[in-house]
Amino acid sequence: LIVAGGYARLYVSENLVDWELAQDLTWRDGSLINSECPDMYPLEVLDKDGNSLGETKWIYNASSEWYILGDMVWNDEVGAYNYTAEMKLSSQMAGESNAYAAQTYYNDPNGRRITVHWIRDYSTTNGLQKRWNGAQSLPLETTLIKLINGLLTPTEGSITVNGHAPGVETKKVISYLP
Repeated sequence: LIVAGGYARLYVSENLVDWELAQDLTWRDGSLINSECPDMYPLEVLDKDGNSLGETKWIYNASSEWYILGDMVWNDEVGAYNYTAEMKLSSQMAGESNAYAAQTYYNDPNGRRITVHWIRDYSTTNGLQKRWNGAQSLPLETTLIKLINGLLTPTEGSITVNGHAPGVETKKVISYLP
């Protein structure tokens, strides 16, 4: 079980009634991850043509706003899997958007990871002017592609960062594997 709304934590249970803290999630440098609306799931790493590279990364998704790539490794000391972040910094999950609080689903008949975001509505500063605030996004397939330089990016659409092809000018905005 993963919880946040402050520090991100993994809990374990043998009976789904009694829970024990297994791990406080940390960045690669050991500092605590602080977020809300967490989601954590494995994704198979694909090459640019969509072929499996035989590698799986675990994604910690924080509020749909950013994510961290890492691995789940068995820890004999606590008798559970521990998450090890591979990134120094986070990357934007949905670009610059009003997407928030993603829910992902893994039981798609085609084996895909499907993501649905809450889309926040900032069209008015006074929420009392309307009876709703936001909507759900269209369902999106979430995948990872590893390019030759190690960049991981969504599969659908053009591969751009802030409207530019990945390169030196976009390096500070995107994530690389170590």
